[in-house]
Amino acid sequence: EQGVPIVAITDSSFSPLAQFAKVWFEVAEADFGGFRSISATMALAMALTVAVGEKRRETGRRRKG
Repeated sequence: EQGVPIVAITDSSFSPLAQFAKVWFEVAEADFGGFRSISATMALAMALTVAVGEKRRETGRRRKG
């Protein structure tokens, strides 16, 4: 409602999150005897945060220099 863009990580394009997200990532996790590992989702989340941090650092360097 406030116009804040949403980035969603989901396991299905039919997820309610996907319809509201500006960008969404679909991650298929491995299933081991009825239990899902979340390692792929965690790897994606960490990669996204590192990428955002690097982008902000580059932007900060350009402003200072």
